[in-house]
Amino acid sequence: MKKENFSLSISDKKEIPEMCFGCGEDDFRVLKRFEKHHIFAKANSDETILLCPTCHTKITSGQNSVSPKKRKNKLGFLLLGQGELFKVIGENQIKIAKRLLENGKDFY
Repeated sequence: MKKENFSLSISDKKEIPEMCFGCGEDDFRVLKRFEKHHIFAKANSDETILLCPTCHTKITSGQNSVSPKKRKNKLGFLLLGQGELFKVIGENQIKIAKRLLENGKDFY
């Protein structure tokens, strides 16, 4: 697949998603500041998703905890990046679940 099938340009307002891929943030003021995140790390792929600045910082911070020398292990670094993304998504799912359980409400 061509990279334009995966990347979204945030300069074109029609392509700005309705929420952050990581946390579901949907405030229009935050959506204007979305950042592209390379799913498989910039050195390995051009495939990106859009994240709010907070989620992007958390994920990138986790990736940057590995020295450049150790990043040469591409599979290890790929798994770390994916794990950091899933960690952000999972933490947000837990917050939502706890709110639902505390309020005694369900989706239907």
